[in-house]
Amino acid sequence: MLTQIAVLKGATVIGTTSSEAKAEIARKNGTAHIFGYEDFAERTRAVTDGRGASVVYDGVGKTTFDGGLEAVATRGTIVVGNASGPVDPVDVNTLNTSGSLFLTRPTVADHVRTPEELRTHTDEIFGWIRSGDLKIDIGDRFPITEVAAAFTALESRATTGKIILEH
Repeated sequence: MLTQIAVLKGATVIGTTSSEAKAEIARKNGTAHIFGYEDFAERTRAVTDGRGASVVYDGVGKTTFDGGLEAVATRGTIVVGNASGPVDPVDVNTLNTSGSLFLTRPTVADHVRTPEELRTHTDEIFGWIRSGDLKIDIGDRFPITEVAAAFTALESRATTGKIILEH
């Protein structure tokens, strides 16, 4: 969904995937350039004429963080998650020596603090869904009693799309 929203807002999206099947899904969602994890920093710099990406959204975290530092442009932003585990502590001077970077580890609670903010964001998202500009891919459904199986599927990295727990 992030890729689709970025494209809706005019971004050229560069993505990384672990498989050709996931690369095809990324292409369908509007990703312009898709690379494997092992050389994404170099390839990102190549397709941006050496500048790097303005923003790196790194949901993986620990295993890809250093590559994100190499892939991001001067004065760029890295938004990091922790699917592979938390990123090791970062020496703040690394942000300076890597190009005066901005680093954030966001949480929804800090970006949607009031009912009005929530309504503004959800109105925009549901508007895109209603218009067909944002497509939601449901990858699998699990009964709520099988929540452990749902997490096992997510952790295996074999899933694509959203996982729904049904009550």
